Amino acid sequence: MSHLPIKTMSLNGLKRGSILEVSEEPSMLTLNLLGYHCPVPVHETRKALVGMEKGTTLEVIADDAETKHDIPLLLDRIGARLLSLVEDAGEITFIIEKQ
Repeated sequence: MSHLPIKTMSLNGLKRGSILEVSEEPSMLTLNLLGYHCPVPVHETRKALVGMEKGTTLEVIADDAETKHDIPLLLDRIGARLLSLVEDAGEITFIIEKQ
């Protein structure tokens, strides 16, 4: 598996110096949302899905417990499919397919 460079971008409205890591592989986009709380994980997940091609996979990594409830609700509303949800040591990883 080849690794592409990690792209970073700042999020408007967050404290100065806050960053969101976005890394892209050919068929998967990863959002590292560790340390961000509601509504950032849901908003950034929606924004990422809107810009993705159909059939592409999104990995979202978060540590806000509310995301276990909020992200599946978002996916139901926008018609994306939750492939897996794994929680390990407080980190929640969602694998999502855009449909």
